[in-house]
Amino acid sequence: MYEFVDRPVTQLNPTGKLLLLAMRLWARQAASGKCGCVRLQALFAAHGYSDSLGPFRLLMGSLQGGARRNVSFRHPECPDIGEDEAILLALIRRPDHAPANRFDAARTFVVGARLPHFMAGLDRLDSSFQGRGGPPRIAAVALPNRLSGPER
Repeated sequence: MYEFVDRPVTQLNPTGKLLLLAMRLWARQAASGKCGCVRLQALFAAHGYSDSLGPFRLLMGSLQGGARRNVSFRHPECPDIGEDEAILLALIRRPDHAPANRFDAARTFVVGARLPHFMAGLDRLDSSFQGRGGPPRIAAVALPNRLSGPER
């Protein structure tokens, strides 16, 4: 669940970058009392994921209407991934094992009545990304070249 925490956004695969930006934009729009639907529709369409917008709206609407606690989203231009953002990105992937852990983690975000909608949003987002870049994951990690000597 914590593999994304404090990592640079640049290490995410394209799907992860799209979802992170969309979550951050949704949160900013909601905090200012505005609907970000038009802006998000354009964002998803520009990346070829128009059919993923519905599941995303279900997920974020469930979170917005039934959050168990304050959920933190960073500024859209922040170069690193925050803790709540990281957990949400990890939750979108349907696990091969330990589905109970996913459910327990989801319950820390959303109250009971909204939880089925939240889980449906997670599952539908995961399904919508299959075969087209896959769900969020770390795609690139630059490792230092430790074999070369000091620069001269």
